[in-house]
Amino acid sequence: MASEMRELLASGHLGALFKLTLEKHLENADADDLSRFVDVYRSHKPTLTLFTDAEAALAEVARFGPMGLITDGTHWVQKNKVEALGIEDRFAHVIYTNALGGREFHKPHPRAFELMEEALELEPAQLVYVGDNAAKDFVQPNARGWHSVQILRPDRIHAGAKPHEDGEAQHVLTSLTELAALVTELDR
Repeated sequence: MASEMRELLASGHLGALFKLTLEKHLENADADDLSRFVDVYRSHKPTLTLFTDAEAALAEVARFGPMGLITDGTHWVQKNKVEALGIEDRFAHVIYTNALGGREFHKPHPRAFELMEEALELEPAQLVYVGDNAAKDFVQPNARGWHSVQILRPDRIHAGAKPHEDGEAQHVLTSLTELAALVTELDR
């Protein structure tokens, strides 16, 4: 079932992932079944580890100044992920976009980016945004004058995401081991 769910997710079925899975594997699934499935997912305390290149990149890039994290999704689900990864203390500021007022504040809404600029007390040209979803991640960083970097892992979750018309990243990396060198170049 996990591989089926990964395939659905990769093909762009994030919003209907649980519903489609239940319909396939539970005869006569109803709204209560879906609600219970979603509740279990949202309350789950995951066991996660950072990619090796992400661990190294966080350590290397920290020398350039304060770092922030902007993450979409249900607030407590994302908070559980951040806690499981043990990374919250590496960031000067963490913004859970859903906590700003719901899905309407998810990327590419500008509010999280405005708040991050204020929290880090940096000019837009000093900020580097790293993300993976071309459909939403780079719209605001580009519009605000930040540097935008897309990480393209071979087995990435947003492989099928169509770039937003204003959402192509300015830089593309295949590994975060390349990030410190890029930030050094941008810092000149």
